[in-house]
Amino acid sequence: MTEEETKLDGLRPAVEARKTVSAEGTPEEPAEALVGEGAAKGEEPGEEEELKRWVLIVDSTVKDLDEAISALRKGTYRVVGVESAAEFFEVTKGGDEKRTEQSKTKAIAPDEYWMLAKGNTPDLVICELDLKDLDGWEFIMRLKFDNRYYEYQNVPVMVRTDEPVTVETVKKVQAESIMDYLPKSVKGADLLAKVDKYFEMREKLSAKKGEIAGCISHVVGSEYERISLAIRIRLKYTAALKAEAEKLKEAGAAAAEIKNLEDIVYLETSNIIKYERRRREIKKLLKKKQVKDDDGGTAKAQVETD
Repeated sequence: MTEEETKLDGLRPAVEARKTVSAEGTPEEPAEALVGEGAAKGEEPGEEEELKRWVLIVDSTVKDLDEAISALRKGTYRVVGVESAAEFFEVTKGGDEKRTEQSKTKAIAPDEYWMLAKGNTPDLVICELDLKDLDGWEFIMRLKFDNRYYEYQNVPVMVRTDEPVTVETVKKVQAESIMDYLPKSVKGADLLAKVDKYFEMREKLSAKKGEIAGCISHVVGSEYERISLAIRIRLKYTAALKAEAEKLKEAGAAAAEIKNLEDIVYLETSNIIKYERRRREIKKLLKKKQVKDDDGGTAKAQVETD
């Protein structure tokens, strides 16, 4: 049983206690989506450089930033680190001639600065929420919805924070299409493992999306990708909300506050089950299509032989 299946099994009773909702078994671990399309490109990169994914880290805690850069560079990634939103915006909008003397002493090395300044987009952004010059959510909002940074709208984002998951967090995660929500305590080899697992998951979903697009349609392939990612992140923050509700109960918090969390858990668990039903429908449709195509090919070959 996968981690996602275990989580869903734990959430399902809370839903069924209030409303009968059934699904055809528990969801398997969603395969998960396209590798970021904005691979960093040099003028004449070697074959090895072309294969490396590029990760941008935005973190105002210098020690955490340096540790994260070091950890990911031990993997197969090119990593760019910036210490503030202002530094990022200056680099992406400015160019070498506008770079201040102060920013030249920051974490960006000349070749990394060139990558950002030339408009290349990373495969993944990892952003701290407590930036020194701008709220992390506001920074992500600009990346996703400010037309000046339109090339970042489809770049996946992970957030790092020590803040607990709340109802407001859930709303923001949904609105900004966050791919993961990591505590700052996830460092070193653990952080590298999380990023590795994320990209492996996206590769699997990319393959499934392509398979569905080829057999059914691109629209259905994209739908499968979207709901698979929705299941993944919802399982994660729903489990966090359940844990938070239990803590509130133990602390003797107000009943209204606890009920608010439990209502969100109920709603999101219902959505998870609904998405999983649709995922299963698509997979069944794909299987039927593949069987039909195989039968047609066999029949055609038989006619040609006769």
